Amino acid sequence: MASRQRFGLADLIGITIALTGLSIWAGFPNQLADMKFMALGVGGAVVIPIAALRIYRYSKSPQGRYRLSLFWLMQTAAAVFILWTVLSLALSDAPWQNGAAGALGRNVGAFALIAAVGLFMASATLAPWEIRRTINYVLAIAAVEVFAGLLQFLGFPLTTGLPTPAGEVVGTLGLPEVATAYYALLILLLLGRVFGAGESAFQRSAGSILSIVLIIFMVRLGSLPGQIALIVGIGVITYIYVFNKFTFDRWRRLGVSLGGLVVGWVVSGALILWALPKLITPAQETQLDLLEYWSTGWNTIAGLPIFGTGPDSLRRYAGEFQSDSLVGLLGAEVKTDDARNIFLTLGANLGVIAMLCAIVIVIGSAVLAIRRAMLGFGDSSPAHFSPADSNSGDSVAVLNSVSLLASVTAALVAFITVSLLSIMSLATLSLGLCVAGLALSLSLPRDEKIEIELSKSERAMQTARRKQLGKDHLEEKRKPIEPSQIIATVVGVVLVVVFLAVGRGYLDAAGLGSARLDPVAAREVMTNPLSPCDVRNSIARATISGLPNADAIEPVRAAVELDPRCGFLIHFQSELAINTADWELAAESTEQGIEFDPLLPAAWVLRGYYFLGVGDTAGAQEALAAGEAAAALTGQDEAAASQLASLKDRIASMAP
Repeated sequence: MASRQRFGLADLIGITIALTGLSIWAGFPNQLADMKFMALGVGGAVVIPIAALRIYRYSKSPQGRYRLSLFWLMQTAAAVFILWTVLSLALSDAPWQNGAAGALGRNVGAFALIAAVGLFMASATLAPWEIRRTINYVLAIAAVEVFAGLLQFLGFPLTTGLPTPAGEVVGTLGLPEVATAYYALLILLLLGRVFGAGESAFQRSAGSILSIVLIIFMVRLGSLPGQIALIVGIGVITYIYVFNKFTFDRWRRLGVSLGGLVVGWVVSGALILWALPKLITPAQETQLDLLEYWSTGWNTIAGLPIFGTGPDSLRRYAGEFQSDSLVGLLGAEVKTDDARNIFLTLGANLGVIAMLCAIVIVIGSAVLAIRRAMLGFGDSSPAHFSPADSNSGDSVAVLNSVSLLASVTAALVAFITVSLLSIMSLATLSLGLCVAGLALSLSLPRDEKIEIELSKSERAMQTARRKQLGKDHLEEKRKPIEPSQIIATVVGVVLVVVFLAVGRGYLDAAGLGSARLDPVAAREVMTNPLSPCDVRNSIARATISGLPNADAIEPVRAAVELDPRCGFLIHFQSELAINTADWELAAESTEQGIEFDPLLPAAWVLRGYYFLGVGDTAGAQEALAAGEAAAALTGQDEAAASQLASLKDRIASMAP
């Protein structure tokens, strides 16, 4: 039996979400994201086998065979999501080396997604006292974020080479949009400690102070998705508290439940509709229509419904699936890597099956948690087996009280709100899926009678029971190790080693992006499968472009074969092929260029020069017309206008 004093799965989950949220490292290429990626990957590799072992043991018990179909449904959805992520990584046309690490996006690649869903699966197996233990780490996360934010407010940057605007309190998250979303989840989880029964004065005081400071930070940052999520979450907490404060009969309880849900959805919908035209992207100080990002996600899902673009590889297809309006707002050369909706982003990256599994995991857990709140806390609940601690005898009167369920449910609803309005980040995704698992665990009915307060006799009985559990634990330690434990340990070690090997290779290659390399070293980076697309583009511009055309074309051609959708390279190859009169390569390369970037004027200009090279003036004129139409979408682009004018003059000079 699990002892409260032992370091266990609850602590591993807490440490993983803490390091994923807080880690920054100046020595990594991406100081804000790379260390988070490593922390989440290693933590997930350790947690997943332990969670699988718990679930396996539960499946062998009589209770696991015949009860909790909802628990199995959610865990099955999580397992299918992991399987589909692996299939997308293997069967989509995105290079697996980059898809594994998320090199084209925000490091939310296959490894990170599997680890984050593993946190959900593990959190769903926790007993209530373990849930409380995991949430203890949230208090530490909030304290560190407040300290980091105060340092930034005072003008002390946390990163090198990435200056934070004076007074911007983004903590360790980097972007205001990500920071406000993350702060909202932290605040809602802290409120469970502030108002929970039986909490110490220190926890109440610390939770109150940290919550107030984080709210001030959110107001200063001014990012609406996180602010809306916090408002919705506080509404959920208030509703659950008020609902459980009074005793209703069955029909009144049903009426209040349905009425509360309707009001909640109406208010939430009104907030979202009010915020849509006001949402501002961090990249551009202009108001953008969120629906244009959503349409890019839908277009990608419709075009690649089975396995998507590959994990965190939306940018590879953005030129093909971005709407005309979004191209006009961002510019033809800017490729979005996120649909600003986590579910649409997952669907675009991994396919429809993975998107549906994510919806089942997150929305399903929220529905079950709200349903559990509607049952109230005054009656005996149906029999239920806790996967983590079936016979502990711990009363959940305090641990599974209104405050705990209300704060976890509110944080999950806030995560859903943010998921619909904001970008996908490692910190928010890992914490949000962990909260979904906690909500699933709390929503399942338990054996014990749920009460708000414990009597002295009950506390004495619990103390005696825990002493007996301690003796039972000593006897358990003498039992031989089970084969399943050995298998779980081996799998965990293998996962950690594989992740560290691929992750280290990716980081080493990514670190060369800003280096000044000699031609030999530059060729090695260009042809290294682990080199991210952005690094190849950077090396091509900095070093390869300075070589003679005949020397430059081979490494560029090799890099394009590794990833033909690596932005700048396909157009660079087209330019080199035209300059060296390699018309066969130019035909293939320019055709791919306009397929991948149909709204990029430069792609049509290169296609026009290819047609001129092979004597097809009519084809060049068609390419010129398509390029002018694409340029009209983006407005004033002097470079595009100059390129199109040069092509037009060249066509005129060759006219009979």
